[in-house]
Amino acid sequence: MHELPLLMGACDLVGEVVKQNKIRHIDALVLDVGEVSGVIPAFLANYSYIVFDEYDFLRGAKLLINSVKATARCLDCGMEYDIIPNHGKCPHCGSIEKQVLTGRDFRVREIRVTDERAPDRVPSP
Repeated sequence: MHELPLLMGACDLVGEVVKQNKIRHIDALVLDVGEVSGVIPAFLANYSYIVFDEYDFLRGAKLLINSVKATARCLDCGMEYDIIPNHGKCPHCGSIEKQVLTGRDFRVREIRVTDERAPDRVPSP
């Protein structure tokens, strides 16, 4: 259940961007969530509205989750492989000794906004 505090932290970070750029509302927040990050994407998706309702600029926004594949390099034979389908074992030599290369991510990838900035920030034609 640590997903909600993580999401709140991401929203606080986005709030700084919103403030700096005088953005009134965000249409969608896109997050990268790694397969071995320990974060459950379905939980984020199902309960994001609870967190979003706490932020005026996010009320009614969509949460989009980009799943980041977990990959590793075997420390015994050097092969790079996908962790999940191989159950954490190197498909070449069977070793479980690895360096995780990708898939631990939890970060804001993108903030989608309709250009509704304050009038003093909208460029003139």
